[in-house]
Amino acid sequence: MKKVLSILIAMAIAVSIFGMFGLVAGAEIMDKDDIIDDGDTVVVLWDHTEVDGAVLGTDGFPIDYMLAHNFFVAGPSEVFGVAGWVGCTQDIVAFGYCVDGGEPVMSEDYKFPTQQDVINAAMTFGCEYASRFRILVDATALEGTHKYSFLCQIGDGRIFKLSISDGTELEFMYSADGTPLDPTPTPDPGESSAPMIMFRLDEEGKYAEDGIFGTQRNNIESIEFDAGKKCYVIHMENASDPSVVMLFTMLSLDNDNYIIDAATYKYMQLGIRVSNPDADTGGQIYFQTDEYAGFDEAKAVVFKFQPNDDVQFVNINMGRNKKWNGILLDTRLDPLGMCNGICDFEVYYIAFFPNEQAANDFGQSWLAQGDEIIPTLAPTPEPTETPTNAPTAEVTPVPTEIATEEVKPTEQATGKSSDGKNGVNPGVIIGIIAGVVVIAIVVAAIVISKKKKK
Repeated sequence: MKKVLSILIAMAIAVSIFGMFGLVAGAEIMDKDDIIDDGDTVVVLWDHTEVDGAVLGTDGFPIDYMLAHNFFVAGPSEVFGVAGWVGCTQDIVAFGYCVDGGEPVMSEDYKFPTQQDVINAAMTFGCEYASRFRILVDATALEGTHKYSFLCQIGDGRIFKLSISDGTELEFMYSADGTPLDPTPTPDPGESSAPMIMFRLDEEGKYAEDGIFGTQRNNIESIEFDAGKKCYVIHMENASDPSVVMLFTMLSLDNDNYIIDAATYKYMQLGIRVSNPDADTGGQIYFQTDEYAGFDEAKAVVFKFQPNDDVQFVNINMGRNKKWNGILLDTRLDPLGMCNGICDFEVYYIAFFPNEQAANDFGQSWLAQGDEIIPTLAPTPEPTETPTNAPTAEVTPVPTEIATEEVKPTEQATGKSSDGKNGVNPGVIIGIIAGVVVIAIVVAAIVISKKKKK
């Protein structure tokens, strides 16, 4: 019996040692939306992606870089990972990652001191808890090409994939030998054949009394038609989180109803000009469809525009949000996060395309030739089922950009995060072993109990 007891204790100790490396065997990995659907609130801000201490991205907005490269990182590298912060209605226990959807590797050491500004920002979303994270993977012994997903564990033990408000998951492919992936995949021929859908805002009241814009607005001084420029101008002064709802369900083009099927039209494009280059250079589009009603963070996509006062087009990849499904009902445009002083956001057109290539082709032609290249469009065919009653959603201001102060670095990085600060390196992974120790004690107690009965 002593031999059996020794074996059991040795097994428990071995499992405990394995737990020190943070491997959570058999744990289910959930989507962030599933946590939200169960009644909790989760907010994720992705600061940056980094490889060997260098922050990836341009203009402090790394998602552009990652999307352009299909979330692909070419090695060989020593370490790679992501950084940001999470707010939740439950305590945040640990962060980690998994490889190719396998067992999660979790550690408390991926958590970092969280500034009061971050805590305050999380509280505005109803999140009692907030924590910064910086999850780095040791790549020195890696081989081949694999997908790495980044994770968070909350107080009740559930583990979910980190994804930002637009549904973009914090995961990417890492190739140890640098084998390239095609950064611009060829569009599906079936998608390429779909015509674009164009809402040209060149006439006052063309679609409704206020053009395409509804009366639900926040921190916007006015929206007026400029007959000389043939566009609508959203006027803002010292505005924080301005927004306006755009009512696509109530609009018609050339007396024909235009239906935007999310499965076909992945890209929204805005033809714009921003008068104040010192204003924020990014905003968000919130949407609701006949399958997903209401404006909230789970149905939002961020976008960036160039920091100048030139006419430009902006592509918004709506398809990267997992809830971009069904028939588009309405959208909420947050032109920018903050406007210090006066800012005019001119909107010349809103168009929808099946893929990025079609969007880029049109946008470049429009910049070069103007309205002459806009074709006369035929109405899109109606799907078999169309929405009859569009749900009404209460519009609440949601910050598009939160100013944060990064933690003090312990090792200098060559790049900068989205808030302009450098990152810090994590310590050694510490496993969660308390549960395993309890198991060992219970097993020992059972064996001793059986011995007494004999």
